Amino acid sequence: MSWRERLTAAILAVLTGCVFIWFNFNGLIRHFGKQGLSSDSTFSDSVVSVSLLPKQILSSSPEALYLWMVTCFVGIWIYLGALLVLALVRLRAPLAGFGVLGVFGGGFAPAILSWTGLLLWSILKVLGIIFGFIFHILGVVMVFIAKILVFAAPVLLAIAVVAVIVVVWKENGPKPLLFVAVGAALLYFLAPALKFIFEKIKLALIWIAEVLTFLFGWLPAVLAWLVKAILVLLCITSIIGFIGCLGQILIDQFKTAMEAGRSQKGVLTASFSLGVSIALILLVAAGSPQTAIAQGHSTLSVSEQHETPSHAAGTTALAKKKRRKNRQHLKPPISSPPVVVAPPPAPVPMAGIATTIDRAWTESTFIFKSASPTRIFLATLPASVEEWARKTFRTASAPIFDALVLALVLGFSLIGLLRGILSRAELEYRMRFYNRDLLAIAVIPLLVVILMIGASEGNQE
Repeated sequence: MSWRERLTAAILAVLTGCVFIWFNFNGLIRHFGKQGLSSDSTFSDSVVSVSLLPKQILSSSPEALYLWMVTCFVGIWIYLGALLVLALVRLRAPLAGFGVLGVFGGGFAPAILSWTGLLLWSILKVLGIIFGFIFHILGVVMVFIAKILVFAAPVLLAIAVVAVIVVVWKENGPKPLLFVAVGAALLYFLAPALKFIFEKIKLALIWIAEVLTFLFGWLPAVLAWLVKAILVLLCITSIIGFIGCLGQILIDQFKTAMEAGRSQKGVLTASFSLGVSIALILLVAAGSPQTAIAQGHSTLSVSEQHETPSHAAGTTALAKKKRRKNRQHLKPPISSPPVVVAPPPAPVPMAGIATTIDRAWTESTFIFKSASPTRIFLATLPASVEEWARKTFRTASAPIFDALVLALVLGFSLIGLLRGILSRAELEYRMRFYNRDLLAIAVIPLLVVILMIGASEGNQE
């Protein structure tokens, strides 16, 4: 690729990543505009207004999600039918099998990854217990040996000194021992003179340090400024690179869809991409598995208002006084017609994300109508991951943008399958991932965390 093509691809990836963040992280952008930019009200209002545009472009109502999910489920059935036609045209049954395997593999990829992670974590825990026991035993032995050495240190030191003296005496006679004794005596008597010389050297070194500080005192400030500038540039470059990686991942998803009809690899990768997209939507739906109840403003009747504790506490003494005062001139009670108080309106049921997706599945499929995709998906997850998903996506709104992306990917996949059906011959799989995608692979853990935060808080009011 030439530098112009690379620059164009990079700009396109960054712009796509900005659109992705704009639609999925608008809640975080709005929070940043309200809290982080509160000092500049004009710019803060502009950021908040821009963050609200995705909700105006794509409605977050359950009915909008229902229509998009019906489109996606119908598109999945059409995609599987086109795979069957492609297999018949090329007389290769494995093509259809690879397609179905890819869709189911992608759909259950979160469950497979979760169970694999739990298995690895369990293995690490067992290994940690084993190595911890071994290190504990070694630690106890080392502490025991250290205690013995501490108590026996004077005796061992005396034995070592006597042994050295005996060996030196036998090998070289008394002269080396005499020289050692004389040297120790000289050091003892010359210690004040050596201390005086050291103080003078220390004063000279302090003077040299002050001169160097006067001459080069500006250098630390300049170096600190350069380090800060480099760190800021690295942060900006990392943010732009991360946004570009998000956009490139989305672009590569569409590229993979266009290669669906070329070969078995194309069918498998495109189908797996579709399955992963469906799995992410079902994972977001874990936060609202049942029908939610819209909380309305309830009003109290007159009698209920007088029976509230705060009002009753203030009127008890006044009521007793009035009773004592009016006891002498009581009048017969005047009958009045009963006051009919209308009951508060019943709570209006509001369809949750999971309920809407299940309803879309029922309306768009001709088999397994009673099946619930959300419940089947959650049943495959470990209990801890399911509980985490319910808490994380508890306040998430409808994943309209994810459904829209899935519908577009389905459209590109159908175009790729149509190209494969018309060509009849198997084509070379020419999908390439460039070196800049290595950055996306390196930041996958951070990407997963940010996607979870965006899905749980990005589309909230």
